[in-house]
Amino acid sequence: VAVVSATPAAGEFGAGTVTINGQNITLTAGDTLRTVAKKFNDVSSLTGIAAQVFQVAPGQFKLIYTATKTGLSSDFDLSG
Repeated sequence: VAVVSATPAAGEFGAGTVTINGQNITLTAGDTLRTVAKKFNDVSSLTGIAAQVFQVAPGQFKLIYTATKTGLSSDFDLSG
């Protein structure tokens, strides 16, 4: 899980489109952690993956992904 500043500079995330369970999530250079989380959460009922922003220290945040359902069939891997 990446830790970024509270106000990330453009390019902190690689811009592009992620496809999960047939749903496209487009990340744009300059998106904040809150924006990325919102984009994942907007389609979470279709992808089965939700995102939350957690503050781990002053000025440091983590983006945490979780399955929206329990069980082995809800397992996911965002690496790659």
